[in-house]
Amino acid sequence: MVHTGSGMPFASPVNLIGIAKEYPDVKIIMAHCGMSLLADEAAEAMASCPNIYGDTSWTKGFLIRKWVRKYGSRMMLASGHAENIGTELAKIRTYGFTEDKQESILGKTALEVFKLKIGSF
Repeated sequence: MVHTGSGMPFASPVNLIGIAKEYPDVKIIMAHCGMSLLADEAAEAMASCPNIYGDTSWTKGFLIRKWVRKYGSRMMLASGHAENIGTELAKIRTYGFTEDKQESILGKTALEVFKLKIGSF
C-alpha cells in the first residue's frame, strides 16, 4: 500500500506505474487514489497496470463508481481513520452498485489481494 495524493511529487499515483510494470505479480494498493487532487493520475495508473488497486478513502463517490465500471473490482473500502468509516460506507451504499459490486468493494477484493480466508464460525 502506497500513499497517493498530498505530498507531491512523491505521492503522485503515476510514480507507481514503473514499479508495477517491473513487478506485474505484485499487487499494489494506491491509498486514497490521489485524493481527488490527482484523480486523473490514479485513473492512468489503474488503466496502465492491472496489478494496481485503489482504496475509497478521500476519493469522491462518482470517481469510485466510474473506476469500478471501468477497471472492475479493483477498489477496496478504506477510511483513512475510524471516524470517517461511516462516510466511506455511505459512498459505497448510495452510488447504485449492485450487491455483488458492493461485496467486492466492502471485502471480497481485499480477501483476494491479501490472500485471506474467512473461517467458518
